[in-house]
Amino acid sequence: MRAARAKTRLAAARREHMRCRAMERFGLDAGKLVRRALIHQVQTGEVKFARKLTHSRTVIVTEYAGLELTFLYNGIRKEIVTFLPADARETAEWRQSGKNPSCINRRCVAQGMAVKAAEDLA
Repeated sequence: MRAARAKTRLAAARREHMRCRAMERFGLDAGKLVRRALIHQVQTGEVKFARKLTHSRTVIVTEYAGLELTFLYNGIRKEIVTFLPADARETAEWRQSGKNPSCINRRCVAQGMAVKAAEDLA
C-alpha cells in the first residue's frame, strides 16, 4: 500500500517539475490537455526535431500555440520529463546546420520528407 502511494506522489512531483519548467522557460501552463496534445504530436511524428539521447529519453522540438518548444520525452513511460531551454545544447548542432530532417524510431518526421518520398514513388 505504501509503495503505491509513494509512486503516486513521485508521479505528481514529476508533473509539477515539468509544469514549472514550461512556465519558467516558455510561459506555457502545461496542464493535462497541453501534455496530452504534445505527447500526441510526438506519437504521430508531428515534430520538427527528435534526437534519441538514451534508451528511454528523446529530445523533441515541436510547435505548439505558436511557440517552438524543446522538451525531453520518456518513450517508455510516454510522458514529458522536462522542458529544456530554447538554446539547449542537445539541439545546438541541428539549429546551426539549418537542416529540417530528423528521425525518431527510424521514421522521418521532418517537413518535406513526406513530399520527397511521394516524389520518389511516382
